[in-house]
Amino acid sequence: MSRSGVIAATAVLGLIASLFAGSPAVAVADDLAVNHNDKTSVSSAYLEVLQPAKEVPIGWTGSKSPCLAGAPSAAAQQATLTAVNWFRNFAGLDSVVEDAAWSAQ
Repeated sequence: MSRSGVIAATAVLGLIASLFAGSPAVAVADDLAVNHNDKTSVSSAYLEVLQPAKEVPIGWTGSKSPCLAGAPSAAAQQATLTAVNWFRNFAGLDSVVEDAAWSAQ
């Protein structure tokens, strides 16, 4: 992925993360400890947390024909949440967890 693609992806994930910032229905979980002033800590967080999350296959269960909505796999949903929380951590925001009631809508 090009540098501009990475920047665009970062902006999109940051926007998604900001949607959860003021939401009272989303529980908070603090589980990612990164020293943002230490290059090694940041690099380790990227390699050990974000990079593996990016590599999880979507595992979509839907179909274009006969138009079944489907859903991403549970592993892909967890990986997305991990990525969102990684970016939230770097923005100084608390981590979030999935709200089953919202996901069911």
